[in-house]
Amino acid sequence: MKKSLCFILILIAFSKVTVAQDTIPKATPFDEGYLFIGSDDLLKFKGYGQTDFYTPSGESPAISEFLIRRARLAATGYFQGKFRYMLYARFDKGKAELNEAFIEFRHLPYAKIRVGQFFSPFSLSNLTSSSQLDLMTRPLIIDNFSSGRDVGAMLFGSIWKGYIDYAVGVFNGVPRNTPENNKSKDVVARIILKPFKTLESAVLSKISFGISGSSGVHQEDFSNKEYKNVLGTPFLKFGDSIQQNGSVKRFGADLEWFVGSTSFKAEYLTTKFEGFTNNNNLNVFDASGFYTTITHFLTGEENNGKTVKPKNEFNPSQGHWGAFEIAARYENLSISPSALGIGTIEGTNDTSALSFGINWYPNDDVKIVANYQAFSYSDNLSIGDKTFNQEKAFLLRFQYQF
Repeated sequence: MKKSLCFILILIAFSKVTVAQDTIPKATPFDEGYLFIGSDDLLKFKGYGQTDFYTPSGESPAISEFLIRRARLAATGYFQGKFRYMLYARFDKGKAELNEAFIEFRHLPYAKIRVGQFFSPFSLSNLTSSSQLDLMTRPLIIDNFSSGRDVGAMLFGSIWKGYIDYAVGVFNGVPRNTPENNKSKDVVARIILKPFKTLESAVLSKISFGISGSSGVHQEDFSNKEYKNVLGTPFLKFGDSIQQNGSVKRFGADLEWFVGSTSFKAEYLTTKFEGFTNNNNLNVFDASGFYTTITHFLTGEENNGKTVKPKNEFNPSQGHWGAFEIAARYENLSISPSALGIGTIEGTNDTSALSFGINWYPNDDVKIVANYQAFSYSDNLSIGDKTFNQEKAFLLRFQYQF
C-alpha cells in the first residue's frame, strides 16, 4: 500500500492540473431532497426508505418475511462555498445509528480532503448507493469481505483533465461506530481510469477501470462469527475461541461500462486474513470472488448509473407507465480449502449465485424491484433438521426517496 500511496502522490505532482470551478451547485427542479440556499451556504435534507419482502423456495430453511431493509435520513451541504459536510443517520430494521459524519475541504479539485466517518475508497459495488443498486443485494464477496464505512481521513480528487480519479486514506480498520482496538491503521487506496472519456464514440466514452487495495493489522474475535446471504443463511461459521491478530490485505479490480440504455459491470475481490489462532495453531484465511452484471432499459432511458428519470412518468390515463429495466448477475465466492481446518469452522468452500431482476421506475422518486436469486453450494449445509446445497428465493422491494 505504501507503493500505491507514492504512485498517487507522483501522479498529483506531475500531472498538468487545470483548476476548475468547484462551487456550490445551483438548485434545479430535478434535485433530490429539500434545499435551503444562502449567499454562500447550502443545506439539503434527503433520504430514502426500502420495504422488502423475501420468500424462499425449495430446500431453503429460511422463512418468508416483510422488513424495513433500509431507512436513511441525511443532512448535507456547504459552508462558505468550499467546505462540504454530511450528517447521515440509518434506521435499518428499526435500529437507529450513525451512518456517516464528515467534513470536506474542497478548495482544490485535484486534492480534496475528507475527515470523519464514511465509506473507505474500496470496491465499485460498495461505493454505489444502496438506493441505486442494479439488483436488491450486493454480491456475496462484497457484502461479506469488502471494507466498509470507517473513521479516518482521505485525500481524493480528479487529475489529468479528469482521465484519472483517485482516493487514498488512513482509517481505523474497524466497522462503523466501533472503537479502535489497536495502534495500527488501515491504508486504503483506489484509482479509476477513464481513458476514452473525451472520445465521441458512444461505445467507448463511458467505460472506466478501477483498482482498489487496502492493508492493515487487525485484532478481531472470530468466535462464532457467521457469513450470510440475503436470506440469513450462514454459508460459513467459525467455532469457539478463534482469534485473529495479524494483517488483513484486500485487492480489487473492476470495470464499469455504459452504452446507451445498457450497462455492464464486473469486479474481482480477494481478501487475505493472517494471524488466526486456535489451540496455538497459526492459520491463514483467504476469500476471493467475482461478479458480472448486465442491465438494460426496455423503455429507452440512458443508462448512466445515476438517478433514473423516466421518459414518460407513470400516468395510466395517458398510457404512460414509467421506465422498466432488466438486470442479470452471476457471482462466485471461494474460500481457501485450508480455512476449514481452522478450529471448528463449518460451511462451504465455494458458493455461486445467479440473479435476475426487473426494476420499475414510475417516476424518479419511486422504484419497485422484483428479483429471483438461486444459490448453489459446493458442500452440504446443515441448519436444524435440514441439509441442503441449494437455495432459491423471490425478493420484492418498494423504495422511495426524496
